[in-house]
Amino acid sequence: MPKTTSIPLRFQLICLILGQLCFALSTFFWIDAGTYSVNSATWMFFSMVFWALGWMGLFGMLAEQMPIYSKLGLLYALYGTFGGAAFAMEGLFIETFDLSEKAGVEASEIFPLQFNLVLYQSGPAFPLSLLILGIVLAYRKKVTWPAGILLSFSGISFPVGRILRKVEIAHATDFLLLAAVIWISFQLLGKER
Repeated sequence: MPKTTSIPLRFQLICLILGQLCFALSTFFWIDAGTYSVNSATWMFFSMVFWALGWMGLFGMLAEQMPIYSKLGLLYALYGTFGGAAFAMEGLFIETFDLSEKAGVEASEIFPLQFNLVLYQSGPAFPLSLLILGIVLAYRKKVTWPAGILLSFSGISFPVGRILRKVEIAHATDFLLLAAVIWISFQLLGKER
C-alpha cells in the first residue's frame, strides 16, 4: 500500500490566511448592488481553493480527539467552499455573457433541485462551519476562547455582508474573518513549535 503524504500544518494555515485575504479582495471588485464581477469572481474562486486546504488543517487538528466530527465537519465545510466557488462562477458568467443579475434566479425556476443543492443549500455551510468550528477549537483547547469566539462571530456576521449587499458591511465582515483566521493561525502555529 503506498504511503500517503501529509500536508504540513504551516502550509495549510498560510492557505487559510491567503484564502480569506483573496475573499476580502473580491469584495473590492463588486459591481452594482453586490454582484460579482469577472474580477471579483476570480478572486473568490481562488479564495475557495486556498480555503479548502485551510479547512483541512483546522479539521485535521481535531482528528484524534474528535474523529467523526473532523471528517463530517470537513465534508460539510468543503460543501460550503465549493458552493462559494459556484457563486463565483455564476458572477463570472453573468458579467461575461452580459446576463441579467436575475439569471440565476430564473435558472433555478427551471432546475430547482440542482440549484438548491449546488447554490442555496451549500450557502449556509461555510458560515455554519465557522460558527461551530470556533466553539470546538476553543472547547478542545486548540485556541483561546476569545479567538474561538471571534471565529464563531465571524461565521454569524459573514452572511450579513452577503445578504444585505452593502459593500461597507461586506468589507467589515471580510476583515473581521481575516483577523480571526490570522489570530487562530498564529495560536496554532505557536503550539506546533
